[in-house]
Amino acid sequence: MPSLKKNFIYDVLNNVTGLLFPLITFPYVSRILNPQGIGEVAFAQSIIAYFVMFAALGIPTYALREVAKYRNNKEKLSRFTLEIFIIHATLSIITYIAALSLYFVGKVHEIWIIYLISSSSIILNFLGFSWFFQGVEEFRFITIRVLIFRVLSLAALFTFVHTSSDIYWYIGILIFSEVGNNVCNIFKLRNYISFKGIRFDELHFKRHFRPIINLFLLSVSTLIYFNLDNLMIGFIKDDVAVGYYNPALRIQRMLMGLVLSLGTVLFPRLSNLADNDRQQFLNLGRQGFNATLGLSLPILFGVFALGQPLILLFAGAKFEPSILTLYLLAPVIVMGTCSNLIAKMLISQNKEKVVLIATSAGAIVNLALNALFITLFSQFGAAAASSISELAVLLTMIIVGYKLLPRPLFTVDALKYLAAAIVMWISISCVNPILHLPDYAKCIVGFIIGVSSYFIMLLLLKERFVTRNILKLCQRHRKA
Repeated sequence: MPSLKKNFIYDVLNNVTGLLFPLITFPYVSRILNPQGIGEVAFAQSIIAYFVMFAALGIPTYALREVAKYRNNKEKLSRFTLEIFIIHATLSIITYIAALSLYFVGKVHEIWIIYLISSSSIILNFLGFSWFFQGVEEFRFITIRVLIFRVLSLAALFTFVHTSSDIYWYIGILIFSEVGNNVCNIFKLRNYISFKGIRFDELHFKRHFRPIINLFLLSVSTLIYFNLDNLMIGFIKDDVAVGYYNPALRIQRMLMGLVLSLGTVLFPRLSNLADNDRQQFLNLGRQGFNATLGLSLPILFGVFALGQPLILLFAGAKFEPSILTLYLLAPVIVMGTCSNLIAKMLISQNKEKVVLIATSAGAIVNLALNALFITLFSQFGAAAASSISELAVLLTMIIVGYKLLPRPLFTVDALKYLAAAIVMWISISCVNPILHLPDYAKCIVGFIIGVSSYFIMLLLLKERFVTRNILKLCQRHRKA
């Protein structure tokens, strides 16, 4: 069985390159396309995201969980994979046709070519089998494949995007970098499964529909409060407001993705342990939750300290209204990653209905607050609504799923992470203004000060994980 540490490193590397790619490209593109063009692309992608969700139903989460259970039985794994692929392909084709039918909707018709290019992700997603490779914990393959396509996309971007009229090249390259690499998975799949000898009349599709639909409802409620903000800003305000919202949202989601790697890596292992070793499942869940807080809290306070230079470096002076938006969105980094890991623990136990209750509560809160806050405060209101709705999801999930989660869920270490993160925030905020550095240097110096002060504080507070690993390194050094 692959090492969780190695899987985490690979997935973090995947997310770090995902962070670096837009950090390099967005400052370049935002200055070419301006808020109007960025807003049009974000609006089109927000609509297509819903169609991708309908095409997938709850397949990615359900299939990943089941692959983790079947991975030691090639015959069952092959049959299951073929059944899921046929279901996913059928739904994707139907959904793609439905997406194209929006041609006559006024707002979509105005950006039709951008929308049409974006729609290709519906087909590319079902060809990906990403759920399969996560289920068998092939994170090394996923990371290498994605890295290659991101480098190719970066080269293509600087080659073909030079003026505002190159917006079609930009959206095409964006799709290529995100899901174009999925086609490579088809060739790797042959190492794990074989469809030889499987007859179509022996396949059983109906057994998958109930769990898929349950997880689909979960996806709907999740995507509502995860993606509705862009759509509602576009309809209630305008594309410029969407453009101001987009850089803050990108930074928040990129940083959040670094912590989500932990849940991604743990999910297959949790699914495997849920039925086989309850105590180990609970221990792993508790360790994962503490690690999530240990990673997300310093990122949150780092955003509070470096939000201004991050936005100015990332998008330019024209996007100054995005700074406050980022501050208002930042709490989602902690609450979203914690609720994501708890959801993984619950779904591993086939308790997706509990997660559905929590995400539905968040969706209702998000919809109501967006309608009010966006009208009053534009993109700032959408950011505040996202943070409040994510808090509603987390609290509901903990309360409703209390008996299914490790007890205690919070430990003393959580308070140590919070204290160290606050000290880190104060350190960066005190030092950076004195130095009068350019934005990129503020980010670099702030990062070094932040990481150093955070780990020093954890050592002083005798936090177990950091202290234990520092001692191990010292012991190795003495032996060497």
